[in-house]
Amino acid sequence: MAYIKIINDSGSRLLDDSYQNMAVQSSGTVTTGYTTTDATDYYPGDYPSRGAIARIYINNDAGAYPLVGVRSGTPVAVERYTNGGQTVFLFRTTDPASFQYWVFAVPNAIGGNGLVKIYNAAGVKTFDSDLHYARIVGRVDMTEPGGSTPPAYAGNQGWVCPWAGSYSFDSSRTHAAVQIASGSYWDIDGRGSDTDSLSGRFAAGYFSGETFVTGYTARSGADGGGGDGGYDAIGNLSGSWLIFDVTGY
Repeated sequence: MAYIKIINDSGSRLLDDSYQNMAVQSSGTVTTGYTTTDATDYYPGDYPSRGAIARIYINNDAGAYPLVGVRSGTPVAVERYTNGGQTVFLFRTTDPASFQYWVFAVPNAIGGNGLVKIYNAAGVKTFDSDLHYARIVGRVDMTEPGGSTPPAYAGNQGWVCPWAGSYSFDSSRTHAAVQIASGSYWDIDGRGSDTDSLSGRFAAGYFSGETFVTGYTARSGADGGGGDGGYDAIGNLSGSWLIFDVTGY
């Protein structure tokens, strides 16, 4: 039961102590770089990688898992996993790139010393007027149709994803994309078991102005003579994103 409620003129409840909206915990710029090994792929062993990655590590304070919003002019795929008491965000780009990010967490995991603070009966801070809160303005889904088979990437580096799309948002605002579902697709170039080249596409998105464009990033590498192992053309290149308004953040 809420001990405080704030109601707007239309009678809608804006705030009470029973809900924690996520707010900006940290922000900055991340730069991806080439890596010779990528322990996050789906295959054992070390493959020479021609994709670029970066990671940031966030403590899971207050028992809540954070989200990350990205604003990039080049396609970025974002994956999230846990490592002990931390959340790890893995960023993938086809080539090295730099872009902005915002980490969102619950108010109790963040500092802040606003004039208005709300705590629930357990003493957990659910609101602090000093924080910048998540403002969700849309959702974007890229869904691979059933039965679709992308061509082998190694032989078609310019392949265009037929089910990609673009989505426009308020041009007077600044937006970031929070990837909440991340699909991938692996294939080989079919040159023989000792020379196969593994290729991975990862559902990704980027901003052109305030238009969000979906597509993919790519990673490829030789298999070191071990053969393709039967991993030809598997996966699903679909993804989902929440679009946050980060104007002034």
